[in-house]
Amino acid sequence: AACASQVRKVVETVAMAHPDIAFSLNGQVYLPTDLKRRIEEILGEHEHELKAKNLYGLFASPSKAGPTRGGQTIYLNRRPIYSPLLSRAVKEAFATRIGVHEHPRFILFLELPPSEVDVNVHPQKKEVRFRDEGNVFRMVRNAIQAIFAGRGDTATPLSFTEPVYNFSETFPTPHFKVEETGFEFVYSDRGLAVILGRFLLVEREKPLFIDLKAAHARLFFESLIMQSPASQVLMVPIEIELKKEEEELAEQLGELGIECRLLKRRLVVDALPPFLEEKHFFEFFQKFLEGKPIEEITTRLIQASPKRYSFEEGMQIWQKVKECKDFYYDPKGNPIFVKICEIDMERFMENHGKIPPSKAADRERH
Repeated sequence: AACASQVRKVVETVAMAHPDIAFSLNGQVYLPTDLKRRIEEILGEHEHELKAKNLYGLFASPSKAGPTRGGQTIYLNRRPIYSPLLSRAVKEAFATRIGVHEHPRFILFLELPPSEVDVNVHPQKKEVRFRDEGNVFRMVRNAIQAIFAGRGDTATPLSFTEPVYNFSETFPTPHFKVEETGFEFVYSDRGLAVILGRFLLVEREKPLFIDLKAAHARLFFESLIMQSPASQVLMVPIEIELKKEEEELAEQLGELGIECRLLKRRLVVDALPPFLEEKHFFEFFQKFLEGKPIEEITTRLIQASPKRYSFEEGMQIWQKVKECKDFYYDPKGNPIFVKICEIDMERFMENHGKIPPSKAADRERH
């Protein structure tokens, strides 16, 4: 029975990647059809569909999320693969629609030139490494977020010199009108001052008021999910005693760009990603152990820090955060900056700059 189940799984995996070919197994016949119908014949209904130039996916509703990644299938160039990076991208797109310990059900097809992929990571080539992981991660995450936001297909196709399979040729994509924000970053923004050690005032057509802690939290969060190379090699490694059931955490921390290893029952941390300071690691680890979302951990650590930013630090953070895909909000959805106009300032002065009646009377008497 186990062998028959395994054979069935292999046939179904191949059948989903090649909907134009008929498959038959033990009386079950899959006739040539379109990709969506073939997938749902095998996996059942999926409520959300994504179509883009080199990306296609079907996603079950958040209510169908499960406790494991068993309901996730990923193909790269029509070959089934295992990719923690893409699994995380999808989960981040689902955001608070699912629980912290829940995993979305989905099937995802990605097409990339062979030169953009390293297949020599796993002996059976099941796990791959992308040359530009950040770009791939953002493309997948943002495309799915657009589906949930009702904006349709707004995925920016990856740009490569080699031709890739175009899903939109097989599955026509309806035209959606995307509302333009009208906001354009100017990299020559002139910083004026840092106020209260936290807020940066930048001069432009409409001045910007930037919350540096929110921007710092966004940089911290993205350095983890993008697996930024560890830049802080520790002179003395951090060692933490683990319980038996906590040993799998080493692999999960490794996926966040934290260089660590298991030594008997101890977690040994050798290096940390750019924005995770050594003095904050134990608090970070404790929250991670409690199952807190990375969005919450990163935001809370930065917000709780008593750090006051210098003008130079503020400008550096502002320049870096402008390079992030999600530069409008911190990981918890709070705005990173606001635009200031004359009307806002006039109203502020009217509401907060008036002299109380009692003091005004005193002035007149004198």
